[in-house]
Amino acid sequence: MHVAIIGAGPRGLVELQRLVEWQRQTKRFERLQVTVIDPYGVGGRVWQIDQPHALLMNTNPNNVTLFADHTDQITGPIVTGPDLYDWTQRDARDFIVEHAPAQSAALLAEIAEIRPNGFASRSLYGAYAAWFYAYVLKSLPDSVTVRLVQEEVRAVTPQDGQYVVATAGPTLLADKVVMSLGHTEDELSPEQHELARFAQEYGLHYVTPTHPQEYDFTAIKAHATVILRGLGLNFFDAVTLLTQGRGGRYFRGDDGLLQYQPSGREPQIVAGSRRGFPLRAKGVYTTAESDFVGQFVNMDWINSFTEPGSLSGKELLQRVQREIEYAYYQVLLPERYPDADAAALLANFAETGRSDHLIEVANVRPEDQFNFDEQLNPEKKYPYSDQRDVMLAYLTDDVRTAQRGTKEGPTAAALEVLRDIRNDIRAIVERRLLSGDDYYHYILSTFKRADGYLAVGPPDTRIEELRALVQAGVVTILGPEMAVSFDTQAGRFKTWSKTYPQTQYFADCLVEARLPAINAETTINPLIRSLFDQQLAHPQAIDVEGDAKKTGAVAIDPVRSQLRPGTVASQGIFFWGVPTERENWFTTTSPHPDLPDTVIKGADRITAQIFGTVE
Repeated sequence: MHVAIIGAGPRGLVELQRLVEWQRQTKRFERLQVTVIDPYGVGGRVWQIDQPHALLMNTNPNNVTLFADHTDQITGPIVTGPDLYDWTQRDARDFIVEHAPAQSAALLAEIAEIRPNGFASRSLYGAYAAWFYAYVLKSLPDSVTVRLVQEEVRAVTPQDGQYVVATAGPTLLADKVVMSLGHTEDELSPEQHELARFAQEYGLHYVTPTHPQEYDFTAIKAHATVILRGLGLNFFDAVTLLTQGRGGRYFRGDDGLLQYQPSGREPQIVAGSRRGFPLRAKGVYTTAESDFVGQFVNMDWINSFTEPGSLSGKELLQRVQREIEYAYYQVLLPERYPDADAAALLANFAETGRSDHLIEVANVRPEDQFNFDEQLNPEKKYPYSDQRDVMLAYLTDDVRTAQRGTKEGPTAAALEVLRDIRNDIRAIVERRLLSGDDYYHYILSTFKRADGYLAVGPPDTRIEELRALVQAGVVTILGPEMAVSFDTQAGRFKTWSKTYPQTQYFADCLVEARLPAINAETTINPLIRSLFDQQLAHPQAIDVEGDAKKTGAVAIDPVRSQLRPGTVASQGIFFWGVPTERENWFTTTSPHPDLPDTVIKGADRITAQIFGTVE
């Protein structure tokens, strides 16, 4: 049996270990050969050791692993091992010293100070991935061979019950293929084509959506104005590279607030987005994820729905909002209203699904009441956000909210619910419990926007740094409804806020500060295009009000990770990961320890099919 794994990021590495451990336990094949193919090598494109060390993960190191554990709902063997944090305390130093990667000194300094609920560098996770790969290879059964091919896969073609895997270098013949892909580049949109054409004509610098570790800012001169479109995770990475990456440093002022000392080599950064506010900081993690038990959204409730389309999207979002409110008041009442009978009031809330009784009996002040609309639309609380003092006030509040932590901070605890219920939402999506209409309108539109803003933000330290940069005048945040265009008379890009259009900014550099969109129809990835050309793969479409709406995902069976609608020719191909986002829910996370993990479960399901234990 020859299995080709395309992609050596976390999913590909987990799949590799699943194959090895299944073979060790079952001895199913006389010989098992596994070829891992990735042009970037172990860690894939995102988790390279030699990327700028200042770039951070946005998940705590004690919440990241590549190993299965006894909480995982899998049928295959469980071989436990250290999570990222435990690895830094046990094996990391020896591995880094022995292999001496380019950033050894920085990595060794990092592991000496890392906290379990802090945030590791992405290069450290890359080192963990490299160690994991070496760990798997060190104890291979005699019947297993593994090799790594650092090439891009151009096509996979069925041939006589096997698959020809064509790369830019060697061509392989495999019995099964597991495609574990990440974000891929897209064709430029009409607007991006125009911006690129303008940049070329006038000698400007235009950066299309890409991975932040690949940004090349060498052409950007000190004090030049740079426009960053987007206030998400890529924005923070770009800002880090243009400030710390150019020698700037942070220090504590006499007032205890973080301040920025410029190096003199920074550009002037102007940034914005539709909302006009950066993603919310992640709350300092002080509770265990496995401790969460939903009052309104939980597996008992989900299991009461057995038919596809039987769950109301409106009811689901109402329950999510109640779950968030419940978590908020669970922390708020003991802290600020100690005379209230919190247990009784929360029990009433859980039973009735209404918070008004709790608010009335505890006499919760208006400013202490949870306001979901205000959380989603911060401009309502912070109008005139284009003014520096207003943005500073918002960022200061966000830092304080995050640093109070998920155990003692009511708002941080409330927003943490969006991460706690991810497995519940995944189960709903996998089982197709929502109708096409409800899934499209309530989940892919309303909920995804809220979750993307409130629950996938940067470490609190990044917001604190941004506050210092805004105060120092290095970064300017536009108000809501950012607009970008170009001025042929000036020969420069320009940007402004449609909400506050009185001020316009001109620049020679425009950066699309975001990853490429997940869109199967516009991807330029040659492997995915080849699958479409051969009719082996198709874009996902869902029925919305009688119309087939494309979601951007590659259509798969989310349980079996096989291409839909499926043919005899595609039966040996398994496809999972980021390009299936919307067929699956939230595919961009690495495996988590100490709770049932979908990456571990997905890899085990694929392996069970390869080993012939699933029909």
